[in-house]
Amino acid sequence: MNRKRLLAGVALLLVGMGCTKRPGPPSAEFGKARDQFLQLESDEPTTVFTDPKVKVLLAVIEAVPADSISKSAADSLAQEIREGLADAEKTKIDRAASVASSNKPAAYVAIQLPVPPTPAVAPVAPVAARTDAGPPPPPAFPTAGMSFAEFSQRFGGCFAKTSVFGQPDGTSGDVFTLNADKSCQDKFSSFASTLVLVSGAKVSGLVPKSAVISQHEVTINTPSAKPPPAAEAPPAPSPAPTPTLVRVPVPPPVDPNFNPDAVNH
Repeated sequence: MNRKRLLAGVALLLVGMGCTKRPGPPSAEFGKARDQFLQLESDEPTTVFTDPKVKVLLAVIEAVPADSISKSAADSLAQEIREGLADAEKTKIDRAASVASSNKPAAYVAIQLPVPPTPAVAPVAPVAARTDAGPPPPPAFPTAGMSFAEFSQRFGGCFAKTSVFGQPDGTSGDVFTLNADKSCQDKFSSFASTLVLVSGAKVSGLVPKSAVISQHEVTINTPSAKPPPAAEAPPAPSPAPTPTLVRVPVPPPVDPNFNPDAVNH
């Protein structure tokens, strides 16, 4: 009896093994598409998902037969490409929205600052010039007197124009403040409450935000709605005068034998 059961179990096992479907052969198309994608990723590591060829390769990868032994790897790569395409599209939309926003005329806050008192400076003994010292290193932070070109080049990525200012002495210009980027906040933490004043193509001063004594909304850098007056056309030249024809009478022919003295006598 036990022998019959054993034989029956072996028979069922053999039948089950015979019914197991073997996976299909590897997909040659998937292999080519994978290699092409990896090459694109190597050549364009930051912009690969903006390349139109990626969508063509994705269609080939998604078409791998379900019974192919390559199907699992194809599904994994297809999911990676779909996520990369979605991120690239979102970045494109965000960039377009940012550009559209920056093109709009912005409303700035005009602020008036008190004239800061001139600090007393203690006399400093002259320091002997060092012959072994090289040129001084550039300042690590914005400083008063720095040219606006240097300020923009070295610190423009962390400071943005947010308002305009005017002072009782008649000085006016632009106000720059530290932006909200975390790396900028960490690097220039001492400027979180400081206004950088730019006037006359240079940094004219650094003052605390508490120095603001009044403010109101104004709109600047907005193109005027009134077009500039058109240039006057030069006057048209006067027409040339029409020539007047004068008829001169023709004298009668003179007789060559005529003697006026004979007539008078």
